[in-house]
Amino acid sequence: MKPIFNRGFTLVEIVVAVAILAFALCSILLTYITCFVLMTTSKNINIATNEAMGLMEGIRGAAFTELERTGLPCNPLDGHYNGCNFPVASLPSGTSAIVISGADLDGNGNDESLNVTVTVTWNQSGRIMNTALVTLVANR
Repeated sequence: MKPIFNRGFTLVEIVVAVAILAFALCSILLTYITCFVLMTTSKNINIATNEAMGLMEGIRGAAFTELERTGLPCNPLDGHYNGCNFPVASLPSGTSAIVISGADLDGNGNDESLNVTVTVTWNQSGRIMNTALVTLVANR
């Protein structure tokens, strides 16, 4: 009689191998999806920060006396930035808001500097995200 050699894998070995392979592929796919979401978030934060920096540069170029005036309609061409809202087209539902307030640093009641806050807000995957830049503008 010839000896019988069992060649190949048993059904249990194949099922275990497929289960391990499925777990590894799911882990790789989850990592890919997470990296894609983080890449989108990073891109949007970069766009928002650049938009806020651009608005800050416009504010820095305006005259201090025009910046400190409140109650005027929003008109960046005339230096009236306080309370302005601008759309940010490159962000989903993106808007930016500018708030300018007096900063009495020395306590004498004179606002020799202004506290400027530029906030950019957008909607990402159903969540409201924002980034803000804050600076002081001094009377020169």
